[in-house]
Amino acid sequence: MSSCICAGAALLSATLASLIQAGAAGSPISVYDQGIERIPDTRLSDLRAIERTYSMPECASLEEWEARAAWLRDHVRASTGLLPWPGQRPPVEAHVFDRYVGEGYSVEKVYFESRPGLFVTGNLYRPLDTQEPFPAVASPHGHWQLGRLHHDDLGSLPGRGIGLARRGMVAFLYDMMGYVDADQMEHRWSDARGNLWGVSVAGMQTFNSVRVLDFLSSLPDVDPDRLAVTGASGGGTQTFLLVAVDERPAAAAPVNMVSASFQGGCICENPPGLRVQTLNPEIVSTMAPKPLLLVSCTGDWTANTPEVEGPMVRSVYELYGEPSGVRWTQVDAAHNYNRESREDVYEFLNEALMGNSDPAAAVEAPFEAPPVEALRVFADPSEAPPRLTREELTESLIEEKARAFSEAYPESRRELERFVDTYGPALNHSLLVDVPSPEQIQVTELGDTEVPCGVARRLVIGRAGVGDAIPAVLLLPEVRRPGRPVLLVSDSGKSAFIGPRGIGDLASTLLAFGRPVLAIDPFLTGEAVPEPPIDRAAGIEFFATYNKTDAAERVQDIVTASVALVDLAGRPEPALVGLGDAGLWCLLAAWAYPHGPVACDLADFPLDDSAFLERLDIPLLRQAGDLRTALLARPGHGGLLVWNVHPSFEPWISRAFSASSAASELEVADSRPQDARLAAWLLR
Repeated sequence: MSSCICAGAALLSATLASLIQAGAAGSPISVYDQGIERIPDTRLSDLRAIERTYSMPECASLEEWEARAAWLRDHVRASTGLLPWPGQRPPVEAHVFDRYVGEGYSVEKVYFESRPGLFVTGNLYRPLDTQEPFPAVASPHGHWQLGRLHHDDLGSLPGRGIGLARRGMVAFLYDMMGYVDADQMEHRWSDARGNLWGVSVAGMQTFNSVRVLDFLSSLPDVDPDRLAVTGASGGGTQTFLLVAVDERPAAAAPVNMVSASFQGGCICENPPGLRVQTLNPEIVSTMAPKPLLLVSCTGDWTANTPEVEGPMVRSVYELYGEPSGVRWTQVDAAHNYNRESREDVYEFLNEALMGNSDPAAAVEAPFEAPPVEALRVFADPSEAPPRLTREELTESLIEEKARAFSEAYPESRRELERFVDTYGPALNHSLLVDVPSPEQIQVTELGDTEVPCGVARRLVIGRAGVGDAIPAVLLLPEVRRPGRPVLLVSDSGKSAFIGPRGIGDLASTLLAFGRPVLAIDPFLTGEAVPEPPIDRAAGIEFFATYNKTDAAERVQDIVTASVALVDLAGRPEPALVGLGDAGLWCLLAAWAYPHGPVACDLADFPLDDSAFLERLDIPLLRQAGDLRTALLARPGHGGLLVWNVHPSFEPWISRAFSASSAASELEVADSRPQDARLAAWLLR
């Protein structure tokens, strides 16, 4: 501590002694005492899930939608592990071999590495005529029992490839992870550690789809400006994830998947964080204003497409003045990509990619599927190149992301701006903090209690339309003096500051020196713990795909309370104090919303995955640089005081402030400062 703060601390110690002698410590102050009915927090009960019906957010203007679409693209990229976006990718070195010629088409076997150790496998269907260059169609297969080899009346994957090739399009049908030749790992797997880093089967498949576009664009007989994508069911999900992350497709036709009431039932369709604030019809709308066909059927969750999802998506196209840019069809059948659905897609792609609007050109002629041996890439497993296992691939991807982050971490002001532009969006999409406007803040006052030097006001703070409820106590001084209000947060709730003995020393001192003080119970702490306690995730499949975790909600509550305090105290953005693990929450909240000085306990938190999973479980957080990225918001905002810093974290703190030439704003203590010293630092 500096000498001036120590001198101030001596004065404050004397003040503390007089306050205690005067009776600053009194009765406990509880928000819900005296029989006051608890205000429910709907985050405990109104939870998002796969099979809920959602409405699409409305945008009043094209500018508003385009800002939303940019957010959605980044959000899907973050959720699938592609933020930062891997813009510089090496050329695809594909093995294309064993050409089989059928009636009006040829088909070849293909494999290539999308990244070291991860392979894409599939079949390349080509026209037999020589009218090059051809448009090309990427076609993921979905959860058919036999993957891209599946062939029956409900869905013939070879038939799809043949039909596209016969119409003058190159078509690449490629395997999902764990199917047919992509058997280096099982399909339905999830990994909690991987979720921190954006490593998932959904992410691998989405990146493979990006590399499929790279592959098709590299072919000499393909026109890279006329690429399209179509798939059914899980392949429909891959279709709209691809058009969200990669703007190269000129047309898209997701089949039997775009629904407002069912979002996809496999782990490969539910990466972490994806649908916390969106739904499938909105994701596919990022295709606007380019041609889009929604194929639906009467026998699954797309039965309402003509009345519900189609108009939802059209509302976006109307903003571009292109309402006919999206169309939809429906077949009377069970979940499928059958002949009728295929013909709808042929007609659409004929027009969108080739300018052929003749419906007769879409009629599918009879065909015979090629023999399986003509399609299997690795009929003999010994023919497969060395491939990483799922465990090896997960570790490789995590190491790659960690290395890229470390190399990008700034060493100068010049590098700082570039780093924040690269990793800042990833952190925002991990935290998903909503910074409410003052008008959105709702404060319920539950009564005042006189305390030495002021008044304690019991409050519940929330956001209009959200239903959150944050128990809080606002201490208002008798005489207000210039300076910032202070928000106090602890992992044990506000009782750490206003406990069994009444108002604690830190809050009393700040109050005596004329500073308004707000102490809160962040989500599931203190009086925010329901009786009996509940497990929010119980019974909800893919919980973190649709809902923020408890730790993320606590960060949100700190931001919400901070905005409320600005209005309640009539002062600038507050100073912030975090004790225990709440120090970690505060550091993240101070990234999402500007604060004055921040004093936070780093709680001996090590930068290792097990600690994040146990104490700060926020999906995608490590991919975004976690607390180390958040540090970069602090220089220039009034200083940072930290204590209980784990050795693995300490070098990053120094690097962050050195990069900003703001080392004088950083103070590191070995342990929690005494209340008088902490108050002196806040009051300086």
